[in-house]
Amino acid sequence: AVRQKRVASEFFSRHPCLAEFALNVEGFPADAADEVKIRNYLRDAFRISNLEVSVCYDYRNQHRRVHELLDRLVVHADVRMGTYDASMAVDARGRRRTGLSSEERKEVRSWFDPQRPGGVRNSGQVFAIFP
Repeated sequence: AVRQKRVASEFFSRHPCLAEFALNVEGFPADAADEVKIRNYLRDAFRISNLEVSVCYDYRNQHRRVHELLDRLVVHADVRMGTYDASMAVDARGRRRTGLSSEERKEVRSWFDPQRPGGVRNSGQVFAIFP
């Protein structure tokens, strides 16, 4: 156990973790989705200009569809990197499916429309990232 702790300590000293440079800020309303406004707000609040944000979205209304599309993107990346053969990227009908179609991209963008019922909203959390 002592050796494992030493090896882990050495590894983490040489490989910084995002958690060392990020802060979880909570309490945002569900409609707070404009990253530019949120970033500017946090830059002013923290009095720092070198800060980026990542909004944590509540996508429960689109859970199945999000995972379906993410699976396809992962397969696409694996095929592109040579991890898997292109034959892995076929749908149930045998059609080659890699990446997202323009219709699917449009669908995903529509989830962020604040007027759209069932879209994705801010979960109340934002990561402030200090690069």
